[in-house]
Amino acid sequence: MGLISLHRKYSFVDYQHHICSFASLFTLLSLSCAVLLPIICLVQLKNNQNYFIIYEQPMVKFQYKYLIIAENSMQNEDGKDIMCTSFEYLQQFKNKTEKCNKIAVSEKDTSVDGFADEIIFKIEFSTFHDFGVKSLSMVLFLDARLYEQCEFRVPTVIIMKKNFRENFNNRHIFINGKLEAEQDLALICPYFLRNVKSHFFFSNIHENQTDIEEYEISSIKERLKHNPMHFKFHEFSTDMNELDKYKTSIKLRIKIPEIPIRYKKSFWQKLMDVWMQFLALFIITFTIINFLLGHLFENRFIVSRRKNYIKDKEF
Repeated sequence: MGLISLHRKYSFVDYQHHICSFASLFTLLSLSCAVLLPIICLVQLKNNQNYFIIYEQPMVKFQYKYLIIAENSMQNEDGKDIMCTSFEYLQQFKNKTEKCNKIAVSEKDTSVDGFADEIIFKIEFSTFHDFGVKSLSMVLFLDARLYEQCEFRVPTVIIMKKNFRENFNNRHIFINGKLEAEQDLALICPYFLRNVKSHFFFSNIHENQTDIEEYEISSIKERLKHNPMHFKFHEFSTDMNELDKYKTSIKLRIKIPEIPIRYKKSFWQKLMDVWMQFLALFIITFTIINFLLGHLFENRFIVSRRKNYIKDKEF
């Protein structure tokens, strides 16, 4: 019966024995352990993390849909609220003595990559009384899209409701904050052999909406919860400065940083993760097993025939 190579040291020393020998069986079991040990370790670890996180900057645009209500301290209900809105249906509820003089939106792309890094919203309205504003409600609708893994249009609404300790008038209100993600479920992108994608239910209000409840902040927030994720506004600070008489100005600065987004791993990504973990463990176990086999063969703990290809002789 011919000899087979069981272990090789360097590139010229070979240890050989018959296929049915103890040395062959021991070598086979040792190499099997080098393969099975990484598998056992992976099973014991039970890595069930089915998602990964990517820091991504969304592409954000202002939709020019907004609703701003400032409540003053007047006792007369007809003149109590100051409303600035882009929705035609709500125009009939506006107080005719209040005027929205200026509305301006600007974008800043400091990184020059085609993505807005900052959006500044300014609005100014005039009042013809000395009653101060005691609360402010603001709803701005933005369009945000993600492109890193696959394209998603994510519902984005800036919602703020601020109550002030004392009534103020003739003030410039500067609100500073950033966009952040509120995510309940990991986003799913389609992949080979599985065309499934996360679905979003948009919270935008139709231009001709006549149901007054649809414009309420609580209703908008409730619709946002039906989505796997949405972007919201996180406020940093609010500053106030004095202005000319009978005028109130609001400046809202929205910074758009890289936001951590959670994605669900595809089957191929999971397979790649398992393979990389197995490979890393296999390299360790194989190196150890190979070192032990070399020690056993070299010190004759396992009987075998040693062949040196350089000297071309057996001993």
